[in-house]
Amino acid sequence: QYTRMGVAASYDFNAAHEATSWGAFQLMGMNWKALRYADLTQFLGCMESATGQLDGFVRFVKVNNLAGFLHDLKWAEFAGGYNGPGYTKNAYDVKIAAAYARFRDT
Repeated sequence: QYTRMGVAASYDFNAAHEATSWGAFQLMGMNWKALRYADLTQFLGCMESATGQLDGFVRFVKVNNLAGFLHDLKWAEFAGGYNGPGYTKNAYDVKIAAAYARFRDT
């Protein structure tokens, strides 16, 4: 996909990078401003490390008021806020619940 990104970025760097999901948490580049990064370049730099990716995820959860859903184990509400209304198509809530159950006592 890096080849495609390079071609798209040659036309419009910002649009190409903002339309791409980044890191382990698949954060969309278009969220850089809402997540309070100084600019798109800072966001992209953070996506180069696991620590930066986790920071981006935490920012997303805070900015979108999703922490309460995690705390209360409301997986459908969290998945809806994180992945959008189509989350059921990929059963994200079910997958999150299963991961929680698997790791809860470890």
